[in-house]
Amino acid sequence: MTQPEPVPPIGTQISRLAELAPDEPAVTCDGRTITRAELDASTNRLARAYAGVVSVLATT
Repeated sequence: MTQPEPVPPIGTQISRLAELAPDEPAVTCDGRTITRAELDASTNRLARAYAGVVSVLATT
């Protein structure tokens, strides 16, 4: 029995989509739309912020 292909992390998937078509809409909510590039940048900022918090908690 073959194993299914592993699914890449969501951040990796967002980055790949942003590379393919950065100006395409990614999310629309309450009349505001952000592009794939904007979503990629936002998720990267959030990941860095969380990494900083985890790093601080690990050293205290």
